[in-house]
Amino acid sequence: MTGQFLEARSLMMEALRIQKELFGPIHPNVAVVINNLGLVDTELQNYERAGEYFEEALAMRLEILGRDHTNTGISFFSIGNLMLEINRPDSAIASFEEAASIFKKELSDDHSFMVHSNLGIGRALSQKGLLEKAEPYYSESFEKIKEIHQNYSIERAMAEYHVGRFYLKLGQISYADSLLKSSYQALERIEGDNKNRQEKVLLALQKI
Repeated sequence: MTGQFLEARSLMMEALRIQKELFGPIHPNVAVVINNLGLVDTELQNYERAGEYFEEALAMRLEILGRDHTNTGISFFSIGNLMLEINRPDSAIASFEEAASIFKKELSDDHSFMVHSNLGIGRALSQKGLLEKAEPYYSESFEKIKEIHQNYSIERAMAEYHVGRFYLKLGQISYADSLLKSSYQALERIEGDNKNRQEKVLLALQKI
């Protein structure tokens, strides 16, 4: 899986060069590629560099699109996910809440970005140990995720992973076990031998 992300990163760097040649250094298309580079570096655990890309894309979007544009919301959402990865839950909550406030103006309440922003807030509250406060975010978001994402999709499989881990913390072992097994089976079917995500799920299952 790491090799695939490295290859994707190389292709994106070339795409960034081309976009800048076509549109100049500050343009919505350039911001998209820069944000995508941040996503790849997050997967590669290059967190400092990912943060730099996300902040660059956010600054560009604020300048040319404004604060209330959906793509600006995506930048805040991306930063929220990065903050979860580096265990900064308060910053994650602030970023997800900012993203959700933007998405709420542009998108429906059951849109994927809106739902995953709320799940992100729940994950951050869980990181802080506020399990009772986090539970409604998990349960309500997951019900919507099941409606909008098909059984065999990365989005649903990763939601099952996060929700499964949360209910494992709550001691609801049977429910957690079913979610984590479903997540693993879906990822195995979707990704084949690309094991990174599958290994995360297996580590969670080993705690049961």
